[in-house]
Amino acid sequence: MINKYEKINNLDKLRPGDHTVLIYENEKETLSTLVSFIKASLQRNEKCLYIEGDTNTELLIETLKDKMQDFEKYIQSSQVLFLTKEQTYALSESFKADPMIDLIKEKAETALDQGYTGLSITGELSWVLNFKGGKKEIIDYEWKLNDRLFNNYPVVALCRYNINKFDQEI
Repeated sequence: MINKYEKINNLDKLRPGDHTVLIYENEKETLSTLVSFIKASLQRNEKCLYIEGDTNTELLIETLKDKMQDFEKYIQSSQVLFLTKEQTYALSESFKADPMIDLIKEKAETALDQGYTGLSITGELSWVLNFKGGKKEIIDYEWKLNDRLFNNYPVVALCRYNINKFDQEI
């Protein structure tokens, strides 16, 4: 069964260097945003990386297939990749901003080499709060994305955060 999808306006207006954040309370709030973001990224001929989080990945893929007749070709060509956090962020026992920034730079350069217009990436980061110093790493990561990445690389990003996992301080 396909969950209700509604196009989210303006995600198709994102351009290289744009960084947006989805703050949500439950999984239902993420599906339409993710479908709209991924669909727009593929239409701009960007390589698209989706890093798993709270959203049911199988449901997301089924909804994309339902809303884009040719979606399977994007999977087969690896223009869109569905990755676990272990394949990307969690490269060690804790999350560190610098290695992730370096990984995104590398993926952006590879996307250009492969003939894409750039890289779009969306990832769930709320789980970083489970690590010692997680709050600081999230703040550092968001700052470093803006400082080191978006003015220099053709990257569009949608960071996702479940607000229920944050305390009032952050």
